[in-house]
Amino acid sequence: MSRVLLVSFSGGNPAIYRALNFECEDVLLDVVPGAVCYRAPAHEGIELPRHQRLHKLLGLFRGKPKARVPDEFEGPIDLVVVNCMTSYDLRYVPGLRDLLERAGKSVCYITEAWSSRVPRYASDELRQFDAIASGCASSVKPIAEAVDRPTFYCPPAVDAPLWCAHRPMPDRVIDVYLFGRQYQPWHEALREMSRDEHIFYNFDTVRGTQPFSMQDHRDKFRELNWRSKINIVNIAKINKAAER
Repeated sequence: MSRVLLVSFSGGNPAIYRALNFECEDVLLDVVPGAVCYRAPAHEGIELPRHQRLHKLLGLFRGKPKARVPDEFEGPIDLVVVNCMTSYDLRYVPGLRDLLERAGKSVCYITEAWSSRVPRYASDELRQFDAIASGCASSVKPIAEAVDRPTFYCPPAVDAPLWCAHRPMPDRVIDVYLFGRQYQPWHEALREMSRDEHIFYNFDTVRGTQPFSMQDHRDKFRELNWRSKINIVNIAKINKAAER
């Protein structure tokens, strides 16, 4: 049986935007016989983004402890798949280099690798891997050229049967449900309809939250989805076109 290890980063309570990565792990664990998941803790807590370059300059990410992987994964590993939001996550996985040295093959899946920021992702951390998977199609070629590694597009997906409302169909009491980033002209028009026509317009009112339970959050998200007549989601970073 192949020895496959899935590695991801977890800095304290996971933020909602990491839900995709965790669901990706669940799928891989279901389809790869004998695969084991290791979720790496933060290296000495969660460092603030503005400190990351300084810490790299000073070498504070060197000498990290060996990853505490399951005992059965001592020795050679056939495949290591590292699941991360950005390449910055790789600096927080303790003992990553040791794991990759023991791997026959290694793949890094980056959910967010915006083409305009590829130079920041073209790091020594990425060059440790045999292949790179990007969640952003337009970044595949720039990453491949920057790190000289095979790079391919790995699009996000959804478990359609799970997200479809099952019979008996719930009452669709929410007129419009808009989640994620807001396109202001649409949002303002829907807010006006909510005031003037008394429609039930449900939308996010907080940003960057950490759920008490990721599973509870996803279950509630589906329940709201099932009970909405219209669901709206904008393209990624709709209000930050320069980034994407």
